[in-house]
Amino acid sequence: MIYKLTVHTRPGPQRLAIEQLAAELGLPDLDLRRTIYLEVDRALTEAELETLRRELGNPLTERVCVGEPMPPGRSVQVAYQVSVVDNESDSLVHMGALLGIPIRAGKVATTYVSEDPRLRERVAARRFNPSIEALFTEEPTYETLSPRGEHTPVAGWDLRGLDDAALLAIGRGGGRNLDLPRLRQIQHIQLETGQEQVTDVLLEALDARWSDHCSHTTWRSLGHLLRVMRRAAAATENPNILSMFEDNAGVWDFYDGWGIAIKAETHNGPSAISAYFGQLTKLGGVLRDILGTGLGADPIGSFEYTATGPPEAPPARAALPGPGRVAAETIRAIKEYG
Repeated sequence: MIYKLTVHTRPGPQRLAIEQLAAELGLPDLDLRRTIYLEVDRALTEAELETLRRELGNPLTERVCVGEPMPPGRSVQVAYQVSVVDNESDSLVHMGALLGIPIRAGKVATTYVSEDPRLRERVAARRFNPSIEALFTEEPTYETLSPRGEHTPVAGWDLRGLDDAALLAIGRGGGRNLDLPRLRQIQHIQLETGQEQVTDVLLEALDARWSDHCSHTTWRSLGHLLRVMRRAAAATENPNILSMFEDNAGVWDFYDGWGIAIKAETHNGPSAISAYFGQLTKLGGVLRDILGTGLGADPIGSFEYTATGPPEAPPARAALPGPGRVAAETIRAIKEYG
């Protein structure tokens, strides 16, 4: 059984963010609503619904409605696709456990409301990421809120005898990013093992292993840059450097036996596809490495820098979020994680 709760922002200073977004999208009458779907094991009592209304909204600045439909013809809702794990689902399930309400899964969406006929166009262009989100102009129907995918047959290719152009077509297909030298290695693997074909599973696994995130290919292409920087750090013989490019984070001598652990991380992907999740991964990695330095350091601050194009610029590639969306999702990630 699925319940829907809609969180409205009351008039007042708390609507400043909505007013700023309205100006950004050129929709002066824009209203923004937080829509929460909850999948439960049984029908909820009126008392339980009242508890949820109280816990999911701040009564001073918000009002929460149960079962309120989307305004027909003048609203657009953006939610994660059914195959994507909603980032807030676990928190909603945990909240239910604390309240004694049997929540099995949750989904949080954003509903945009305006009389302007350009609403869908503006939201789709600036507030929608088709890689991971779905866009609705009518009330969506969910059988379940638990993520689900579909079984697809294994795809395979015979790489033996293929020329460079044919190899690259396979290496770039399906969102893969395999370059020609690596495709030749895979071609060699097939020849050496005598396999009739290589599968999409193998290509995806090798693509991930050779990615910049796992293999640091950019650093290696610059002459094993990490190794060079490690040697350069040692050559400075600076007594204030307690650790540099050796532990999870660098450590600088502070005073009275204390050191400062400093960690920086670059993270273009998957931030270019989904800035929110990409930035969570980056910030999480930084905090993890601080916690893993020495006998365990304590994070005390987080600074984030991301460069994008002008917010009003279109996406660099079709089906990817534009600079404005990347900036907004980055800010949200820093607020919620950093």
